[in-house]
Amino acid sequence: MKGKDRYLALWIAFLLIFSVFSVVAPATGRSNQVRFNFSFANKWGTYQATAYYVEGTKNAPVVLFLHGLDANKNWYKWMIEPYVRADYVLVMFNIPSKWAMQGFLSNQPEFGPYVDGFSACIDSLSDLKRLSGVINLDFVAATGHSAGGLGAMAAGAQDSRIRAIVALTPPIHVSILPHPTIFSIPVQLQVGSNEGELYDGVVKYYDQELQAPVKQLVVIQGGNHIQFMDAGIVALIKFLARNGYDIPYVGNQPSGISTEKAHDTSSKAILSFLNENLDA
Repeated sequence: MKGKDRYLALWIAFLLIFSVFSVVAPATGRSNQVRFNFSFANKWGTYQATAYYVEGTKNAPVVLFLHGLDANKNWYKWMIEPYVRADYVLVMFNIPSKWAMQGFLSNQPEFGPYVDGFSACIDSLSDLKRLSGVINLDFVAATGHSAGGLGAMAAGAQDSRIRAIVALTPPIHVSILPHPTIFSIPVQLQVGSNEGELYDGVVKYYDQELQAPVKQLVVIQGGNHIQFMDAGIVALIKFLARNGYDIPYVGNQPSGISTEKAHDTSSKAILSFLNENLDA
């Protein structure tokens, strides 16, 4: 087994091990933090989701988060504590397993599961008795990293229930958005300055093609693409890259800041933006 096949096998093995660990591991953060697992489905398949919030939360705004291509919601646990501490309900979800390894299995990944997952998640939340009185679906933000960020943008352009968008380094070059893109809701884009072509594409799109009543570009100086994920995942990807595995966009990007610093900068910018533009 060589090259891409070895990397794919290793990545799948890590996915399985990490998924098992995430099921049995206790919730992180404060002792009164609630972790509620649920699922929902649409034409693409079944999505696994987790809602995080503080016990006793009432009528809180909701932040939906979707991971990047070939990633997993459990690779972004650094996000949980900042959101719940700020009195949001954070709902993280995975795309259906059928579409989980598209980056390795297809040269033209299907982005439909990413886009349509946001609306399906909102539909599901409205029917969950467990969250009745906890969440306020009049105030929903769609957020995501990479492919998930692009999905959040496309969903926000289509679903009027989404009131704000935060996209972390979305691959703007993928043709699922009209150019220019006209939004009726606030949009924040984040990108690391060390992301090469992705950085150039996001900045150009923001300057020339993104139209929104409120728009914001956050450049994380010294940050790269993978630093929006948990530090342990970042270390694994760097290890694979050092050992000859070709990871598109991310494997060989240098970083000029620590992953923890990137997380701190990102979360502060997101919460400042949402506090101002998603006020329940």
